[in-house]
Amino acid sequence: MASLEGFKNFTSGLAAVAVPVVVVWLGSYYTAAVKDREVSAKFVELAVGILSKEPSKTEADVGIRTWATRVIDQYSGVSFDQKTRDDIVNRIPLPGVVDTPLEGGSRQVIGVRQITRIIVRDTQQEDLQKELAGLQSGSVAYHYLIAQDGNIHRLKDEKEVAYHTTGFNDNSIGIGVMHVSGNGDYTQQQVASLSTLINDIAKRRQIAGQNINAASEVDPRRKSDFVKIKNQVLAGLAN
Repeated sequence: MASLEGFKNFTSGLAAVAVPVVVVWLGSYYTAAVKDREVSAKFVELAVGILSKEPSKTEADVGIRTWATRVIDQYSGVSFDQKTRDDIVNRIPLPGVVDTPLEGGSRQVIGVRQITRIIVRDTQQEDLQKELAGLQSGSVAYHYLIAQDGNIHRLKDEKEVAYHTTGFNDNSIGIGVMHVSGNGDYTQQQVASLSTLINDIAKRRQIAGQNINAASEVDPRRKSDFVKIKNQVLAGLAN
């Protein structure tokens, strides 16, 4: 009995030491993971800022723009082909975010909105001005709209509930892509912008890959060619 009592005292003492150690380790692991996401998001933000400016073609500028394209390749999950990379480094700026406020098509919420999903929907329209004019009706809205040149138009604040996918608006961010489903592929600029945007939102909001969906995945009535590039885009979430 004495030996059994001693063993119980020993295991109790071991547990008293081990549990705090495990809790500290898990806390450190979680903190490191969060910091990694924050750092990668900051790197992408910095790289996009660099590449959004007009290239000066100086040796220093070429070097920093080359570095920035590598950051986008690493953290976005979508690599530029060599021609696009050369164009961005030497000739053209990377498409950026354009604030394009849209009236209607959303509602304000009281308190903090719980965002757990990203939904990508094709507009079934390729003319940006016609799409923006149509959205003025107020029945449909996206938080972001990606034009064929890759520019990301920010239509709604993420704090608002936008009406983009019935039944999923309350807890999601909606991204529209200027594209007719089944009519060829997205432009490479759209793919790059879509990947960068999704990875940024997912890391900021800690949204899991299974909750990043084409509209057609949550509503069979909708069409979206995002399903064709989804795995490619989400590969960046592992970084």
